[in-house]
Amino acid sequence: MSKVFISYSSSDRPAVTRLKEALEQLSYDVWFDQDAILPGGYYAKDIATALKDIDVFVLMTSANSIGDKANNIAGSSEVAKEVVLAQSSPAVIIPVKLDDCWMETTTHDEFTYLLARTQWLDAGYCNSSSDFMDVAQRIDSALVSGNFKFNHDTTLDEIDKLLKAGLFSQARSRMNANTFPDIASDRVVLINAILALSEQPISSLSKIKVDNLVRDLVQVRNESIRPAALYLQGALSTFYYQTNAVYDPTGGLVSLKREAAELGRLKAKYVMSIAHLLPTTNQYSLQWAK
Repeated sequence: MSKVFISYSSSDRPAVTRLKEALEQLSYDVWFDQDAILPGGYYAKDIATALKDIDVFVLMTSANSIGDKANNIAGSSEVAKEVVLAQSSPAVIIPVKLDDCWMETTTHDEFTYLLARTQWLDAGYCNSSSDFMDVAQRIDSALVSGNFKFNHDTTLDEIDKLLKAGLFSQARSRMNANTFPDIASDRVVLINAILALSEQPISSLSKIKVDNLVRDLVQVRNESIRPAALYLQGALSTFYYQTNAVYDPTGGLVSLKREAAELGRLKAKYVMSIAHLLPTTNQYSLQWAK
């Protein structure tokens, strides 16, 4: 169950309460200050503690929360502090717009950089519980599909570029310097598998190591990552299991290709990244394409 923290101005509490209830109906564990801070509790400490243990940070943007220069509305300094804390955590950050105030109108610099590089969802039209359920379902869909562009995606995109260029040492350093939310786990599994295979020729790896990598890759279910996970399993089938004449738990190249054919396109960046792991003279990509 993903843990969600909603950051908002108390002036927007009626709308936020409806979104909270909708997310809970979708089985999200929602941290909501009105519920979570006990009488006599220390607000700042409770907030900081909660932000260390969340998967998703939903920022409700409005004149009340981020400010409005044109109308001399200051916004919330507490929300600004929460945003700073969230950006230093591995949480996925999702801005949800309650009105037209945005980075051009905000009175707090803390919001400007975040809003400039993060996609957002619109809730300005919401009047009913069903409207807020629609927003909650769009949040859920974005998290499940992985198609929403979050802060951690920018870092992973940069790491993908390093892998594509064969710069494995630099990619490994970037991975070690960052933490990523659970929603990015499939992408992280694939990248870590590629990095593990870059340490020595595939055929000379230990069977335990390769078996463990296959076990991890089998668990990848994200629709944009799974084709690459199958492609990498095919490479292990060809260049480790067949080469060493040992039992192949992948099911073999034909089976993997059949499953991949039913999925989406295999992205070229993954083909190029994995090519750096293979013997200099090989026709694996052609075998896969047949």
